Amino acid sequence: MFHTRISLGDTDAAGVLFFARLFDIVQRTFEAFLAERGLPIDRCLDAGILAPVVHAEADFRSPLRLGDAINVAASVESIGDSSVRMAYVVRSEDGSLAAEALVVHVCIGSDGRSVPVPDALRRALHSAGA
Repeated sequence: MFHTRISLGDTDAAGVLFFARLFDIVQRTFEAFLAERGLPIDRCLDAGILAPVVHAEADFRSPLRLGDAINVAASVESIGDSSVRMAYVVRSEDGSLAAEALVVHVCIGSDGRSVPVPDALRRALHSAGA
């Protein structure tokens, strides 16, 4: 579970979470998720594990405003040959559903072509119950 607060830079002119900032929050959640499983993002990069986002979608259920505390739960939806689908549930401090997101990562080599999910990443993700 990733805990954070909505900061001023996260909000739009209406004073609510700017839609694109949700993807920054889920990226930070993904990094924390990996670190909790023994694979911090710097170690991924040092090992040449590259997994850019190729698809992202979100549903906003209730507005989040400046200062709101949130909890983000991450789960592995599926692991394919070269891709990983991560699901995120964002809840307000009171437990109410604020947003849901799905992000698909594809593992690539240095040439930019897809490669199988590296063993180290697969192990870390399987330790999450995938």
